[in-house]
Amino acid sequence: MTGLEQHVMVSIPHSGLLCPSEISIEDLSEHQQTLAVNNVDWHTDSLYDFQDLLNNQQIKFPLSQVYINVNRHPDMLDEAVPLALDDFPIYRSGREPSESHRRFLLSKYHFGYHQSLAAQKKIFVFDGHSTVTGHTDASGDPVDADIIVSDFQASAFDPPGGIRTAPEGFLETYCDELEKRFHGTGIRIARNTTYTSTYGHVMAAHGWDGQGPRGRKAPLLLQETNEHLYIRNGIPDIYHLEEIRRIFAQSLVVMLTRMKSDLI
Repeated sequence: MTGLEQHVMVSIPHSGLLCPSEISIEDLSEHQQTLAVNNVDWHTDSLYDFQDLLNNQQIKFPLSQVYINVNRHPDMLDEAVPLALDDFPIYRSGREPSESHRRFLLSKYHFGYHQSLAAQKKIFVFDGHSTVTGHTDASGDPVDADIIVSDFQASAFDPPGGIRTAPEGFLETYCDELEKRFHGTGIRIARNTTYTSTYGHVMAAHGWDGQGPRGRKAPLLLQETNEHLYIRNGIPDIYHLEEIRRIFAQSLVVMLTRMKSDLI
């Protein structure tokens, strides 16, 4: 252990299942289960919970991204507080929340998550997500890796040429350690593929490629883990979830050790 782990912030924005109390359940459409199945990063609140291993900081968004997506730009109201997803309406016809009510939800919950994340003293951010086989990114590229780690994003909301969210060496060291530990398992690890054209507000708002923390920003890596690695028939595979959770934590410790001079 490096002693730096307690200043690592793990952000888990999409594991939540709850509906905001300000939304009446009578207003919701009959598609809630389908929407949840397709739009929840299932069990990432367990997969990326390293607190017993690293004594790190952690923030989880308890609400479902079906209702509020804290990883979308707040100016993108239809994505940050959507009315429909995957061609399914979230609300019953004529019962959709007004624009003013959606902006209230945005201010309370979306801004609240990012304010809490920004306020914490931290030297590194790990932004944890899940994906499934068959998903495609904003460019239509299919998900063909089991674990995707990113420190680069180039979307319509990013400056020309995209943004880097960590100095050189962070992603490379972390992925090298993952590959060592998963050697022989057939698990495929990709770097800056598939999701680089998809805007992520956590990356844009809280990551940077400079040395140490700067205001609300710190070096940041985003990870997408395919759910087939730790879920079987819709149920968490406890053995494999625990096995890969520990591999992620061990790999982060090695990265922190090697990149220490860029963190403080």
